[in-house]
Amino acid sequence: MPASNATELLSQYSDKSPLLYRRNKRAIASVAFLWPGWLAVVASTVILFASHRHDDRLGPWSKTGRESVTSERGNSPEREKDPESVKSGSADEPR
Repeated sequence: MPASNATELLSQYSDKSPLLYRRNKRAIASVAFLWPGWLAVVASTVILFASHRHDDRLGPWSKTGRESVTSERGNSPEREKDPESVKSGSADEPR
């Protein structure tokens, strides 16, 4: 865009220059809504990474969820297999 064309376009605004952002209500409103939105994005990202770290450490199931999943599969969480039965097969099968 030539400089003369830019000067002509700016002269159309007379006293209400679009470059004076402190007087532009839309520019102020957009900045006012931008910052809380950005802070919400950052906070949700931190929560997401904390959730992934928690799942990596403890697994995706809660205590109640783990108990219901193991009861559906027929395994009781209290019954643990000894190392010898794990090597040979099932703890319920005779050797």
